[in-house]
Amino acid sequence: MNILKKAFTTSRDGFMPSVFSQLDSKMSRPLSCRQELEDLILRNHELAAITESYRKALAVSKQLADSKVKPLSTGICFAAQLDGRGRLLENVMGEVGCLGLDYDHLSSETMGILFELIRHSPHVLIAYRTISGNGLRIIVGYQRPEGCELSFVELHQAMLQKAMALFDSLLGIKADRQCVDFLRLSGLAHDEQAFFNWDAEPIVLTDKELAKFTSSLLRKKNSKKQAAERSKVARGSKANGIKLSAEKPTMEEVKMHVMETLHNWGLVFEPHRHNEYVMYFGSICNRYGIEFREALDYAEAHFSHEYPDTAAVIKSCYKKTERFGSWHYFREGESYRGQTSVKYIKQWLSMRYQIQRNLVTGRHEIMSRMAGNPKFLKWVNLDDNILNSIWVKMEEEGMNINMQKLISVIHSDFAVQCDPVEDYLRSLPPWDGKRDYIGELADRIRIIPHQGYHHDQATFKKYFCKWIVAMVVGWVTPEVVNQVMLILVGKGGIYKSTFFNYLLPPQLRDYYLNESAAIYTDKDFMEAFSCKILMCLDEFDTAFGKNLNAFKSNMTKLHFSIRRPYDRFRSDLDHRATVAGTTNNQQIITDPENRRYSPWIAESIVSPRDEPLDYVGIYSQCVALGKEVKERKMRGEDGWVYWLTQEDIAEMQQHNLLFMVPNYAEEQIKRFYRVPTPDTSERFIKFRYTAEIVERICTNPVMRKNFEYQSIGSIMSRLGFPKAHRRKGNGWFVVEKEGAEINTEAFYCASDKMEQEASQ
Repeated sequence: MNILKKAFTTSRDGFMPSVFSQLDSKMSRPLSCRQELEDLILRNHELAAITESYRKALAVSKQLADSKVKPLSTGICFAAQLDGRGRLLENVMGEVGCLGLDYDHLSSETMGILFELIRHSPHVLIAYRTISGNGLRIIVGYQRPEGCELSFVELHQAMLQKAMALFDSLLGIKADRQCVDFLRLSGLAHDEQAFFNWDAEPIVLTDKELAKFTSSLLRKKNSKKQAAERSKVARGSKANGIKLSAEKPTMEEVKMHVMETLHNWGLVFEPHRHNEYVMYFGSICNRYGIEFREALDYAEAHFSHEYPDTAAVIKSCYKKTERFGSWHYFREGESYRGQTSVKYIKQWLSMRYQIQRNLVTGRHEIMSRMAGNPKFLKWVNLDDNILNSIWVKMEEEGMNINMQKLISVIHSDFAVQCDPVEDYLRSLPPWDGKRDYIGELADRIRIIPHQGYHHDQATFKKYFCKWIVAMVVGWVTPEVVNQVMLILVGKGGIYKSTFFNYLLPPQLRDYYLNESAAIYTDKDFMEAFSCKILMCLDEFDTAFGKNLNAFKSNMTKLHFSIRRPYDRFRSDLDHRATVAGTTNNQQIITDPENRRYSPWIAESIVSPRDEPLDYVGIYSQCVALGKEVKERKMRGEDGWVYWLTQEDIAEMQQHNLLFMVPNYAEEQIKRFYRVPTPDTSERFIKFRYTAEIVERICTNPVMRKNFEYQSIGSIMSRLGFPKAHRRKGNGWFVVEKEGAEINTEAFYCASDKMEQEASQ
């Protein structure tokens, strides 16, 4: 009996589709007649207003349109008449014999072509544009075969498969495979060009098609029956040691579970996320051990109409053969309860969290996969509190494992290694090669010029460029260390520290350290050279003795051999960090040979808070310059380099004289002695032991203690005094100044220039 034609003629002759005033409503009523449906789509002013509002909202945001406007539209269940009290199978009064097909993301030109094809189809009852204006909904009728014993839902599924094959072939595109539910609610939309043909022929199944579908359905029922029997046995078993099925699942068996998992992970098959969605789909199928051909066929049927690269993504997922079958599909009655093997621990963790080992910090990090879980929605360090919470949750689900086993799994190759610094640099676009972003950054710092010391704006830009490029190269190149410390000198309040605080892009700020009380021999300070990429020594001051030696050593080391807390063995940590500093004190250098300092007196600095830096441009240029130097070096060509050349070192030694700490011993040696020259008469040259020199230049025993921090021998060598060896020890040839000469040198001379004049 053709219920369909009776239903759309009068409600007394058959079942009618159920109409819902709004899509989110649960109360419904039967459609009164076919004319009511025509009036709703063609002439209803309220529906027309909702359709227009949705399309305007869609231009602003799809999320806004779907959440605020779409639920207001009228909905209709074409497949069944409901009792008006709900939208569940228990509310079904009878089948109408209708189904809907959706074709989405159509251009206006394509839409026109499809409407012409539809008008010539004998099976189309209704066709109208969906509320977005970019989709086409086709309603067709079907007739129950004579003697067919299939349920409403089963017959609807069989007819839907045939209708999809029929219209996909007719239109040359594929219908949405996710809109297949028997009680699916179709949203109505205003469409003045909608097509109606109440005399359309219903789709029918041939005996062969019905037998094929029935046979397939029987196999699925048997499979479910077997699963139920396994479940019954499992429920009668003890909680511990339940034996799980070794049978690999089929795509048909796991499809709903896979889709639910993707939904729980917050993944949606929508534009700009197609690749991500299909990739995770393929990865899950591969882990469950679904045969490649089954997964590929399902993916192509459901995703390829919107994402042409579906097949390529699925193939790439299945290339990871080591993952195939690594997860167990828990059938009815099976669970994690009683499972203690590493395989199930890994699966339990992977279903709920992403875990990685940060190569910069050496720490393990965790982020929740579950979109509805408010905890760990971004990467956080996996500390003891989180680890204990995970273990408690596993225990609550019956996984009887000890904490050490959980820690061993997490600290194995199960955690993916990541390098956030390298990932950021790889994500940058290529530098255009024209705009000098680094030069513009350097010009934000105004340098006070000092003649004779290579201390001016142009020289600062030269060495700032070398410093920042060396910093970036050192982040990702183990054999490169930036051995230069950039120091900004100046009065307080000119944004010296703020400049370094904002020098790193926001994505890398976690790897910045501001330290004002560093002990350079401390293990934590040495570890910071590896787990940070920029360290600012605030209020930097002069270092002496062992502290200075440790600082100079740390600046040049390629690796730090340290045993971190709770580690069983020492680790060789790569030196990543570049060092910077700020100070109000100009005199900070004690060793004129120290090439590691690059201090500059700043007059003013543009605040990076008020005028943000162009991080993409700056670091793209750094990457480009670093690559250029590397490529030229491989070709054996000369050119600009980011390290200090011999000429640069000589220039910086002259530059650093402006920042020398007054050297008491050196000043006293110059006061009492002169270096012999070739024309100096031998009667004026005397041999003096170091102890004799100390005794003469410092008669105060209290002051003499300060010489423990200074090497008289190194000062004498640097000043050019000839060294000599005698039977009683080593000494120096010197010309001793007498009292008159010493007093004469103390007088002011007209040729002398005061520091105030030199700085003007």
